Amino acid sequence: MITLPPDHWSGVWGEDLIWIHGQSADGKHKWNVDLSALPLINKADFPGDTVTIPPRSSVTYKFLTLPDEKLIAGIYSFEAQVFMSVGAEDGPVASMGKVDFHSDRTKPTRVTFDRDYPSTPQEWKDFEARKAKEVSFLMPGATVAESGYYRAASIAGTRDQFVRKFEQGTAAPDLDFQRWDRWEWEADLARATVCKPGETCPREGRWILRAKDYSYGSKGDLTYPQHQQLFRMGEQSRSIDVANVDGSRLFWEWLSA
Repeated sequence: MITLPPDHWSGVWGEDLIWIHGQSADGKHKWNVDLSALPLINKADFPGDTVTIPPRSSVTYKFLTLPDEKLIAGIYSFEAQVFMSVGAEDGPVASMGKVDFHSDRTKPTRVTFDRDYPSTPQEWKDFEARKAKEVSFLMPGATVAESGYYRAASIAGTRDQFVRKFEQGTAAPDLDFQRWDRWEWEADLARATVCKPGETCPREGRWILRAKDYSYGSKGDLTYPQHQQLFRMGEQSRSIDVANVDGSRLFWEWLSA
């Protein structure tokens, strides 16, 4: 059989695709991934534009991919499905056709993940950066389809200093349209964007010192731009004394990764 290697496949159902489905033992966590068109780790084994597979033989394609959702540690069952074009130079199957086949669903491949994903600071950074590109922006009043921390942004490229927490199913709040045009997903709710001085920092990035303002007529919490700090995930946040401000009112707020 002569075929294009899967890094040339379209990934469109009805054409050529490789689909992998995995789920945890309790069925609560799933990982679906389309391997079509992804670069091959063992590309050197397939230097040409086509691959010849002799009868009753096989080839091995190796891919590197990351989950598109958070996964908890545990045992996952994986199945594979392939949909591809098939044809021949002559004979009864000379005209172009399609073939659909899958792994043995009675004997799924079981893989053990010994830790959650994402876990490391770099995994979190990559995961949130990738998801920020995938989640659609929100206009005021739109229903939130994906929970997360969102940031007000303008089409000119400017963005608000702080993020806001949105829950799935709620309505996106109004915006000052003189400054902002839409809400953009920025970070996952699994890690907080505020912490008290001396506490363990929940996420990596730039942080700024702020203080709760409980005074009458307050227009919001106070910000101290002279106190900005880069913190690593898991690092203890600094304790800073601010004149005439009770320490119990102080907190650090995340700005960006």
